[in-house]
Amino acid sequence: RLVTDNGDGTKTYEYAINNQTSDRSAYKFEVSVPIGSVITNMGFHDVDYHSGEAYSGTDWAMSVNSGSIAWATSNFTTNPNANALRWGTMYNFRFTTNLAAGDGTLHLFKPGAQPNITISFPTPPFVYSFPNGLPTAMNETTTTNVLVRATTITTGPDPATAMVFSRINGAPFFAAPMTNLIQGDFQATLPPVPCGATLDWYVSIAPLGGGPALVSPEGAPSQFHTAGSSAPLAILSTDNAETNQGFAVSGNATDGQWDRGVPVANNLLDPPFDSDGSGQCWLTDNSALTTNSDVDGGSTILTSPVYNLFELLEARIRFDLWYMTDGTDAMQIEISNGGPWVLVENIPASLNGWEPRSIRVSDFVTPSANIQFRLIVSDLGSPDIVEAGLDNIRTDSCRYFSDTVAAGNVTVANGLPPQQVFKINGSNGGALRRVTVGFGQALSFEMNQPFTNAFPSKFIVWGTQLTPPPSLEFDFGFGIGSMLFTPCDVNPANPTLFVLTDNFPFSSCPGIIGSPPTPWMTTFPAGLNSEIAVTMQGLIIDPGGFNSLAVTNAIFLRISALL
Repeated sequence: RLVTDNGDGTKTYEYAINNQTSDRSAYKFEVSVPIGSVITNMGFHDVDYHSGEAYSGTDWAMSVNSGSIAWATSNFTTNPNANALRWGTMYNFRFTTNLAAGDGTLHLFKPGAQPNITISFPTPPFVYSFPNGLPTAMNETTTTNVLVRATTITTGPDPATAMVFSRINGAPFFAAPMTNLIQGDFQATLPPVPCGATLDWYVSIAPLGGGPALVSPEGAPSQFHTAGSSAPLAILSTDNAETNQGFAVSGNATDGQWDRGVPVANNLLDPPFDSDGSGQCWLTDNSALTTNSDVDGGSTILTSPVYNLFELLEARIRFDLWYMTDGTDAMQIEISNGGPWVLVENIPASLNGWEPRSIRVSDFVTPSANIQFRLIVSDLGSPDIVEAGLDNIRTDSCRYFSDTVAAGNVTVANGLPPQQVFKINGSNGGALRRVTVGFGQALSFEMNQPFTNAFPSKFIVWGTQLTPPPSLEFDFGFGIGSMLFTPCDVNPANPTLFVLTDNFPFSSCPGIIGSPPTPWMTTFPAGLNSEIAVTMQGLIIDPGGFNSLAVTNAIFLRISALL
């Protein structure tokens, strides 16, 4: 018997019964289950009789009864040639249940003094369940509590031994005691999970009076429950293939090169429709011909445009993929950061229609400003039917900080979205609120006029090194709003804090650049030649804001020789 913990409060049981030497065979297998069990995914697998054999090949009928489930064929009296579990064969039985299964009973086929055989399985002292379910998305900044229930069968759990083991991104497991609640209920506290990270965890409790600890899932620590982070991703780019956003086609295939269009119906193994419903997709040999309209005589390569994913360790490239072949030719997915191409996946056989793919860039290459991926589809050697498709392409990454705080609140008091008044190189930084600049490249700062003010607005822009953690968020009070970090005036002795510019002036920290009230811009045509990574955010007069002040949007500025 194999028991698999599904991580959702259910377990899958699979039984393999091998008749080695019994001529009496078997026609029914029954497993006891608690009344009230929810049974799903019942399955059965037998041998195939063929070549004129007299025995029936009909699958055993499956039934769910009060207190048991069963698989059965006809008995010997009804049909001597029924599909019995005969000498030298093995049958498999499986099901999923929310409560622990008990012993089994094998009913023998040919009549005899012993009508059945009881198959006993070890009874655990208690069984686990998770009344509130198992978490699948973990909070990025706070812990998550999971209710663990240990229901006594023979011996109750020992609260002094109740432990939860957790790890993030494959690190060693960290052990912590669970909180004993009442009557076999325990609370497992799981740590925050950063954006892009994965949490593995399991629980362990020994029975009262001693004995081996029971774990969930069974097989821990080599098996474990898994959850990802609930932190929202920043969408960096989207491409539904309705226009060509920079893809290039190359290769030596004599026919069937990559093309973009609405899929033609009934075209060999091509997709019958695009994956995202927009109409068009990239696909090979999109022809109305029903013969010889696939990839032939070599390879066709579809190369993506360049994506700027510089230093984004959690950046991912996602897309929907189609690949169908009646031969042995494989499809390759490769990635490059401006250097050699690196294999991401080799697909040797047909997919199940459109399938999603996700490439974590840093798993294969160092994220750079020159990231590309490509798809290589080939018909090599003997002619085969080979077709591929690509659609719904996008890039995303973890955010640097809270987008709500980073957006500021200029004009929000008027019931409008926050106005992006602060820009670097003409940009508010996009989804990541990030502007990246290479050495010697032009650099400009500007503060635009809030439309709520008929007169020039005074403002101040503060800065801090790197990206501030959530713990440094600062609330001005009086309804003015919050910014991502503590300003220099609150902690002037902190060397990581500075003032970019101040024309109020009321800052106790000197500004680096002078400025008049809005609209203001200053430009450095030659840029800077030193590594810089700073976050900047300001305060500006906004007559429509609370106390006539509002917090501007924030921007993370990265200047690097690698760009």
